[in-house]
Formats: sequence, structure tokens, C-alpha cells
Amino acid sequence: MKKSHKRDWTSYSFFMLTQIVNYAMKIRIPNLSAFLLACIVVGQVHAANVTISNISTNNLGSPDEIAATGNYVVRELRSDIVDTTSVTTEGLESTFSTHFQWFMGHKVIQPEAPDFALIYLREVGYEIKFTVNDPDDVGYNIDVNHIIRGIASTFNSESPPTQISAGLLLGRIDDGSKAVLRIGLHVYGGGVDNDGDTVGEYKEEVISHERNFSSQAYYGTKYFTISFSSRPSPGGSSVFQNYGGGENILKFGLAPLHNSNGDLSRPNFFYADYSEAEDDVSSDMGHKVNIKVTALDYAFIDTDNDGISDEDDNCPLTPNNDQLDSDRDEVGDVCDNCVDAYNPDQMDTDGNGIGDECDYLNAALFIGPESLNCKGSPKSKAVLPILVLSDGEFEASSIDLNSLSVNDQYVYEKHDRLHLSDIDNDGDADSTMHLSRSSLCDIFSGASNGDELDLLIEGSLLNGRLFQGESTIEIKKK
Repeated sequence: MKKSHKRDWTSYSFFMLTQIVNYAMKIRIPNLSAFLLACIVVGQVHAANVTISNISTNNLGSPDEIAATGNYVVRELRSDIVDTTSVTTEGLESTFSTHFQWFMGHKVIQPEAPDFALIYLREVGYEIKFTVNDPDDVGYNIDVNHIIRGIASTFNSESPPTQISAGLLLGRIDDGSKAVLRIGLHVYGGGVDNDGDTVGEYKEEVISHERNFSSQAYYGTKYFTISFSSRPSPGGSSVFQNYGGGENILKFGLAPLHNSNGDLSRPNFFYADYSEAEDDVSSDMGHKVNIKVTALDYAFIDTDNDGISDEDDNCPLTPNNDQLDSDRDEVGDVCDNCVDAYNPDQMDTDGNGIGDECDYLNAALFIGPESLNCKGSPKSKAVLPILVLSDGEFEASSIDLNSLSVNDQYVYEKHDRLHLSDIDNDGDADSTMHLSRSSLCDIFSGASNGDELDLLIEGSLLNGRLFQGESTIEIKKK
């Protein structure tokens, strides 16, 4: 779904029905009711009502810990859920994301035994809980995209080699009754191997993995839990291992906190001065999980074959892949019956293909006398009476006197009021306008004596509807 605005479904349905009716009238279908019924059945798109709500997150990681045991073992673990974005809905897709970061490090003063290994089983992980609302049993899939990015580093402070081996973040989706999909992201047996004998040697490696998973189809409202953990079961992988001695660090966004404050039994870490590359900033590190819920009942319907689905197309029956909409009424220019006037309802009372907002009502005009005396210089007080009759659609009594023009030139009513009476005895008030004779003579200044010319009066009613009336007038200059 590509557009930044979404059409209200009721308004959209009305708009589609209007377009179909107009089309049917143009091609003169004999059985219009049967045609409309067929169009409604075939063209119906069920608006999926699948949404996400009640998002919550929970940090499953072990508490922060800095401790010293045995042969100067110092270790630190801390983790945090740094971000959970709000739900975004586009068409039939609803999405949200979470971001988890953590830091792990330990330093070992290697004992004499060459096969010494520290296996650090502290847990990192978190869970995401959310509800998928599907009251109409439309059905939906859940797609999970997750990315892990971080830095593994070793610093060999003793002569034996140092190595990190990590097994991180296995996960699953639970629908409230059982685990229905296991989603694993492994950094197992990876990490950094510092196999040199030189004390003070430093190595680092950027860890980056991405995986995507799709669930089975679900129906109805359900409460889900997606969980990730370095220890999903008692026999699961360890966080990392240190073979040898020295210092091991796994950094996934968060910076270390440890400082011994002079306590010799808890020596400071020798944190390597890692200069983050432009694409490895801390805000991009950690575990990012993107969750997408997609309704199942959507069929891409494109009646006019312009590459835009009917639901998003502002002219679903007329090709217009540019979607140009000059008056921003959500009706494209190629099918808008008032291209330059905002009229989302596309109302066309007289059925002439021109919307009411830009269509002229016809006014019956009678000019008396039927000639315009332009002899010499007409006095400023001289007027030309013009009678305008009302009918069932046009109300002459509601003419806006500030909107009048004759042959596209502004004119004014000399008395600044309408003279009302029921001239034709039909029960509707008719109007007489007294237009300035001198102004009219200026408009027809290029005419010769005896010329019969067209006179077009245009204006608007107080309700905004446009009107026009035509007549002829003879010019007298002698």
C-alpha cells in the first residue's frame, strides 16, 4: 500500500458505486440494476479488520553482575530493551519492531593448568507479547525478521591463547497453548580465536546475522509471545567460553561499566579502544526484531489495469498511474467531474457529467427594452433592467450581487439590491436587476449602431452554485 492517506471505506464504496453508475449510463446498459448487482458482487473487496494491540516486552537477562572468584575472574553482564516502536498499519499489514542490547565481558588470570576453560552460563534474552485482533476470522500470517549485530573481541593478557565461543538467542513463537515455531539465530562456535603467544595481542570481529521466519495461518484473536534467549532450555548453549586467559568481550550496543576502583582482586578490564566504523554504531547493534501481521483475504483487484489496486486507485475505472488529483478531493483528474473544485462526493444533480460544484445553473433572462442605448455619454444613473426568472432548481431571489459579470467583465447592480416579485405567477420569487447602462456601453464599446450581440450574464447564488443566462441585445449609437 503506497499512499500516505487512506480512504474511508464507506466513502470509497459510495465513490465506486457512483463511478459504476456513470459508466453504465454512458454505455446505456439496458438492465442497469442487474449490472450493478453483478459489479458489486464481483468487485467487492473485504476490508480486513486485523490489528495489533497490547504490546509488552520483558527482559529475561540475568541481573547486572561484576564479581571476582577463584583466580581473579571478573565478569560483567547487563542488558536492556532500548526501544519498542508503535504499531504501523498500511492496508492489510500491521507492523512493529523491538530492539534489545547487551554487553558481556570477563577477564581471567590464567592458572597453570593449560586446559583451563571458563564457561559462563549467564542468560541474555527477552520476550515480546502482543495481541492480534481478528474478530471476523479473516485469518493472518505472522512474519518475523530479526537481525543481530555486535562486536566480539579478545585481549591476550597472558601467554596462553584466548578464545570466545558463543551460542546466542534461540527463539520461538507461542500462540498461548504451545510453541508453534522455533526460530534460531546462532553465533555458535564462532567468535574470536587469539592463537598467538604474544602477550598484549588484540583481535576483534564484527558479528552480523539475519534470518526471516513465517508462521502458519491463524484465525481469530490470539495472544502471542515471541521469546529469545541464550538458554532456551537447561541443555542449551552457553553465552560464551574463555579458553586460556586474558579478556573476552561481546558487545551488542551497550558499553561496559566495570571499574575495580583500586580493588586488586577485581582488576579493571583492558577494554580495547575499538573505533566504530560508520556502519557499526551502537544504535545499529544488538538484536532488532521486526514483526509483521498480514491479513489473508486480500486479493489485488485492478479493474483499469494501471498497476494500482482499486482500493488505492483514485480512478479505479480509468487508467491513471500518475494518480494526479489537482483539487485534492481524492478523485483523480481523469475521472473528476470538477477537476478544479473540491467535490469528493462528485454530486451531479442534472446528470450532465459536470459536478454541481463547477456546473452552471441555467437562468432565464428577459431584457427590457431589448436594446442598449449608448448614444453620446450615457448618464451614470441610467440603468438597463434585466428580469431573471426562478424555476424548480434556480432561485433568482438568492443571487449574489457581488458575483455578477457580463461577457466576462464585472458589473454591478445600481441599487445594490434585488427587486423581487412573482412575474410569471408560479409561486417562486423572480428578480429584476438594474445594471448600469454606462458600464454595459463600455463593455460593448467596439460595437456599431444596430449590431445585435450576445449577452452572457454569469454569477453565483448565495449557496455557492454557479449560474448563467444568455440573451441578445441591439446596440443603439445614433
